Amino acid sequence: MASKSPIISLQSNRNWIMLLLLVLLFISGCSTGTIKDTATKEELDILHEPSAALKQMTVKSDAMLNYSSYNAMLMNNNMFVDTSYYQQHPITRGDIVMFQTGDSRFPTDFGRIIGLPNEEVQLVKGHVYIHARKLAAFYGSEYREQKAGDGETPTSMAESVKLEQGEYFVLGDNWKRSFYDSQSVGPMKASSIKGKVLGWEGPKTAWDFKQGVIVAKEPKRVAIVRNVTANALHVRSVDEIMGIAHLEALWANVKQEEEIEALEIGDKVSFELVGEFKFQIPLQVTVTNFKRIGSVFE
Repeated sequence: MASKSPIISLQSNRNWIMLLLLVLLFISGCSTGTIKDTATKEELDILHEPSAALKQMTVKSDAMLNYSSYNAMLMNNNMFVDTSYYQQHPITRGDIVMFQTGDSRFPTDFGRIIGLPNEEVQLVKGHVYIHARKLAAFYGSEYREQKAGDGETPTSMAESVKLEQGEYFVLGDNWKRSFYDSQSVGPMKASSIKGKVLGWEGPKTAWDFKQGVIVAKEPKRVAIVRNVTANALHVRSVDEIMGIAHLEALWANVKQEEEIEALEIGDKVSFELVGEFKFQIPLQVTVTNFKRIGSVFE
């Protein structure tokens, strides 16, 4: 019987090696790839006229106070929760939920669904991993828009958490200040999840009170904070004042420059909102009917 050609044998071995490399690359890609969530919105809807069926709940912890410039869930803000939502909808990754804590002093808290039934969740150096794959979502990292501060160590868990059927991994957006989530209590049963947060009342700002103090003036807009002293206007920059006021600061835009022509820095004014506001820090609103009601210099 004729023996195989050395050339054919070598080519065959190369084919097997190439096939093996492709398989290894495929396996490696599966284990080191990412799990993506592009459907969940970072910003909660503002509900000016919420349904009577929704339950209004006040935020009592800073568990959902994240490290980004957007923070709807500040303490004492009011959320609107649909307590019957999950009777007709599945619990979905990225949902902000109200859950039962088991602590009579703080019977409920808020968190975000991270892990789903039959998944394995791990926190490694400030990042979420599911089945050893990094969660690519705005809430998948501990610090979002910034790195850990001086002296801070990104959160890691000693062991991964394996979820059974009907169990979920719930995590507050502020990992180090979320004391009742799955970092502490482990997997959370569906029965402990009491509803989905559908929206909030909107920021408590000068917009809510529809009056404030003018701290800067530009063509067709003025900067307003809810309150400021005359001394602060003398010694601090506009950026400092607006930064300190934070959610109680806004830029009020007008359609006609004549509407603000007679106004001066330091004036206390009332105004009316025109349409919706654009949520950013500081707020951007269109206003009309300015009325001067005094000045911090008087």
